[in-house]
Amino acid sequence: MSNMYEDRAAEYGANYEGGEPAEINALFVATGEWIERLTWSPEAANAAMKAIYAEIIHGGRETVEQHPEQSWRDLWEGGVESHWDSRILAVAIELHAFAFYGLRPDRRFLEARDEEDLAVTITRMVEKMRAILETVPTHWSPLHEVRTTVAAAEARIRLDTGQNVTPEQLAALAGVSLKSIKNLLALKDGTSDLRLDVQGEISRSAALHWLNGRSGFRSSLWQTAKDVAEAAPQLERTLGEVVFVPVAKDGSWFDPVSCRNQRGYTIGPKAAEIPVDDYSEALAQLARMETPYWRRPNGAGNWGIVAGVTWQRREVAEIEQLRSPYAEGARA
Repeated sequence: MSNMYEDRAAEYGANYEGGEPAEINALFVATGEWIERLTWSPEAANAAMKAIYAEIIHGGRETVEQHPEQSWRDLWEGGVESHWDSRILAVAIELHAFAFYGLRPDRRFLEARDEEDLAVTITRMVEKMRAILETVPTHWSPLHEVRTTVAAAEARIRLDTGQNVTPEQLAALAGVSLKSIKNLLALKDGTSDLRLDVQGEISRSAALHWLNGRSGFRSSLWQTAKDVAEAAPQLERTLGEVVFVPVAKDGSWFDPVSCRNQRGYTIGPKAAEIPVDDYSEALAQLARMETPYWRRPNGAGNWGIVAGVTWQRREVAEIEQLRSPYAEGARA
């Protein structure tokens, strides 16, 4: 695997802030509410949604068995980070990496090895996600970001396999509004090469020429990563137990050492802050907040409130290693 591919994959891992997790989580919640209405039975919905949680969430069965008192809403509304390993969410995130970073989807969702079959398999992934989107009632969950990701993935796989694209697909891949593409299509002064053919599509050559002229567009690398499965065994589940921690806009995260003060950990928005002594409990409460807020010192040592803008995966062992020396010193 080339250094360029490794660098691109690292860039994606560091910068991913997609809204797919929250949107898909909302879709599952809406599904549970629909089952309640359909059956006129909260008990039936509770059993059904717990069974789904146990089946598709990593560690879900153990959670359901260990906490039988929790309702299905407690489980599904407990924070999207706990659902990271559900298949639909994993596929959506893999398609985000493919669509906007040109990376090859994880081998767990692929069976093909040569480039031609790989393109067919990616196409099927996109088609399956598109089929799901077409069956979701719009008032359940708008799924704006998931729809954009799927449209962008459609655009990339079509362009990379010699096909034309629709204005909607090109807009999604470029990260611009459909109106912007339509404005370019309407130009008659020769400043834009974008034109619609008789099928209402934009030619591959014109689309690629326009995309390659944009600073934010990343060319495809998925075709060059045939050895990803063999060269990157870390893509398989080799990590120990993991948790997701909130990360602020400046890149700082809710870590167990620097964020601890004399009262423990201070979390919550201004005027509604609460002290929590235990780090795990503070992290669990942050996960239940619509926007996680916590206090931490800045570079000058001044304490202030920050808001989480994304979540980052951390191994529990790594966090415990950070906590242990500090906790022992605090108790001494």
